[in-house]
Amino acid sequence: MTESSPLASSGQMDPLSYHYEADDVDPDGHDLPSLRARFLLENLPDGGVLLEVGCGGGKNLRTIAKYRSDVILLGCDIIVPGREDPGFDFRRVDPDQMDLPYADSSVDTVLLYDVLEHVKDPKKVATEIARVIKPDGLLIAFIPFEGERISWYTLFRHFLGQDLYAVTKDHIQAFTHREVMDMIGQDFHVQKRQYAYHPFGQLMDATFFALVKIPRFHHLYWTESPFHNASDHEHSLVGRCFGAVLQSAHAVAWAESKLLGRFRFFSTCVLLTARRNAGAAG
Repeated sequence: MTESSPLASSGQMDPLSYHYEADDVDPDGHDLPSLRARFLLENLPDGGVLLEVGCGGGKNLRTIAKYRSDVILLGCDIIVPGREDPGFDFRRVDPDQMDLPYADSSVDTVLLYDVLEHVKDPKKVATEIARVIKPDGLLIAFIPFEGERISWYTLFRHFLGQDLYAVTKDHIQAFTHREVMDMIGQDFHVQKRQYAYHPFGQLMDATFFALVKIPRFHHLYWTESPFHNASDHEHSLVGRCFGAVLQSAHAVAWAESKLLGRFRFFSTCVLLTARRNAGAAG
C-alpha cells in the first residue's frame, strides 16, 4: 500500500513504476527479496483465502501462485497494477479512508510486506487487517523499524535531514521495534520472528537510499537495479557494473541475515507471523 512518492512531484523518476511489476521472486536466490519470499512460502498455511494488503504490481502474489495452487489470491492497494491481468483478484483502496474493501472475518491469511512505513495512519491499517481476517487467522508481515536510536538510518537522517527516507523511498514512518510489536500486539499474538538487515545490510540500504537523493544516482538506481527495474531494456556498461555491485552487496546481506536471523541486535527489519486474537475487532 505504497502511497505516491514525493519524488514524482519533484520532477524525478517515480519509483512506483519500477519496483512493483516483477513477475515473481526466486525463493532460492541469495538476496534479501529471496529471503523474504522463502519466509512467506515456508509459513503460508494450506488452502484458504490470502489477501495481500499493499500488493503493488503483485510480485508476491505471483510468487505464491507459482509454488502453490491451493490458495485463493486477493490483492488491494491504492494504486492499480500496471498489468491488465495481474494474476489475482484486485480491489483498489481509497487512500483517504484506508478502509479495506472486504467483509469482516472474510480471509484466512493476510500478507503485509513493506506497507506500514508508507501510510499516514498505520494503526488504522493494522485495525482494518484485524477486522477482515478470520478468528485465529494468520498474519505474515515484513516491517522495517528504522526509528531505532542507534542505526545507520538515524545517523544519516541526523546529517542529511529527518525527511531523508520519506523523500528517497517514501518511508514516512520510522518505527522502533517496540512500536512495531505494540502495534501488531493490539490484535495479534506474534508466533515467529526472523530479523534481517543487520549491520551490513542496514548500512547498504541506508547508504543507497541516501544516495538516491542525488538525481543522477536516483536515475541509475531505479533504471539499472536488478531488484527494482522490471523492464527488459539493454543495460549500459555502467548499469551492468552497478547491478553486479548491488547483487554482490545483497548476497552478503542475505548471508548476514541468514546467520543472524534469530538476533534483533542492530537489525532494522522483522519478518513475523502472528495469529489474530480471539477478542480482536472484527
